[in-house]
Amino acid sequence: MKKRILPLAVAATLTFSLTVPYSTAADSLDDEIKELRQQVEEKKDQQKDIQNQLEENEKKQQPIQKRLDQLAGSLEKTKAKIRELNAQIAETERELEQLKKKLQDAEERVVKRDKLLQERVRLMYENGKISYIEVLFGANDFSDFLARFESIRTIIEQDKTLLVEQKRDRDMIADSKRKVEEVVANLNTLQQEAEKERKLLASQQEEQKLVLAGLQQEQKELEEISEEVQQQQRDFAAKLSVNLEEKQRQKAEAAAKAKAATTAAKTGPKSSNNGSNGSVSAFRDTGSTFGWPANGRLSSYFGQRWGRMHKGIDIAAPVGTPLYAAADGVVTYAGPASGYGNMITISHGNGMSTLYGHMYSNGVQVSSGQTVKRGQKIGEVGNAGRSTGPHLHFEILKGNTAVDPLKYLR
Repeated sequence: MKKRILPLAVAATLTFSLTVPYSTAADSLDDEIKELRQQVEEKKDQQKDIQNQLEENEKKQQPIQKRLDQLAGSLEKTKAKIRELNAQIAETERELEQLKKKLQDAEERVVKRDKLLQERVRLMYENGKISYIEVLFGANDFSDFLARFESIRTIIEQDKTLLVEQKRDRDMIADSKRKVEEVVANLNTLQQEAEKERKLLASQQEEQKLVLAGLQQEQKELEEISEEVQQQQRDFAAKLSVNLEEKQRQKAEAAAKAKAATTAAKTGPKSSNNGSNGSVSAFRDTGSTFGWPANGRLSSYFGQRWGRMHKGIDIAAPVGTPLYAAADGVVTYAGPASGYGNMITISHGNGMSTLYGHMYSNGVQVSSGQTVKRGQKIGEVGNAGRSTGPHLHFEILKGNTAVDPLKYLR
C-alpha cells in the first residue's frame, strides 16, 4: 500500500511543478486578454457613438435635401417665367416697331394738315376776312349763286373733315403711346419681380447647399474616424486572437505534460461551439484556403467602387440566409460596427482573419472568444448599416490589410 502511495505522490509533485510555471504564464496572458477584450469593447462603444452621430447627421441632411429639391423646382419655374416674359417683351418690341411706323404716318398727316391750315390762315390774314354772305350776294346770277354756295359748302365740309381727322390722328397717337407705355411698364415690372424672386431663390439655394456641404463634410470626417476606429478594433482583435491561440497552446501543452507525468488518460480542453455546426451540408467548400461564407449571387467585387476602396466582396442573398465560418478559427469580435450594422471577425492563425458584415443583431449567432469550425453556421444575412440591400459583406485580411477574397475562395 505504501509503495503505491509513493508513486502517486511523486506524480502529484511533478504535476504541480509543471503547472506552476503554466499558471504564472497563464495569469499574465489572462490579464493581457482581459485588457484586450476591454479595449475591443471600448472601440465597440466608440463605434456605437459614431454610428449614432452618423444617423443624426443623415436625419439632418434629409430635410435639407428635400428643401433643395423644392427650391430647384421653384427656381426652374421662375426661370421659365422669366423666359416667357422675355419672349413677351420681344414680341411687344416687334409690335412697337410696327406701331412706330403707323405713328410716323399719322404724324406726317398731321404735319400736312397743319401746313394746309396755316396756309388758309395766312391767306385769310393777307386778304382780310371775307364773309360767306358777301360771297353769296356778290353772285352775278342765280347760277353763279348756286356755284358759289356749293363751293362754300365744300370748303366748310373740307375744313370740318380736316379738323375731325386732325383730332382723330392726334388722339390715336396719344392713345397708342399711352397703351404701349403701359404694356412696356407692366412687362418691365413683372420681369423685375421675377428676377427678384429668382435671386432670392438662388440665395436660399446657396445657403442650403452650404449647410448640406457642412453636414456632408462632417459625415465624411465621421466615416474616416469610423474607419480608423474599425482598424484599431481589428488590431486589438488580432492581438486578442493571437493571445487566445497562445492560451490554448499553453493549456494543451500543460495538459500533455500533466498527462505524461501522471500517465493517466486526460482530454484537452473542449472547444466551445456554442451549438452545432449548423447546416454544414449547405456550406460550399471548394477546397481552397477558405470556403464560401454564404450561398448567393456575387453582387460586388473587391477594389475601387464609387470613388472609394471596397475592401471585400458582396454576396446578395435573402435576409436570414445562413452564414458560415470560412475556416477554423477563433471569434475575435461579434457585435455592432459603424457602417456594417453588426459584424463578426474570426482569426484563423498565421495572421489571417475574416470579416462578415451587415447582419441584424439577432443574426449574430456566435460570441467573442468562441472557437468555430470551417462550415459552422455563425449568423444570418441581414440588411443593417449602410447597406444597398440584403447581402453579406465579406473581407479577408492578411495581417491588417484587406486582400481580394476571390483569390482564396476559388
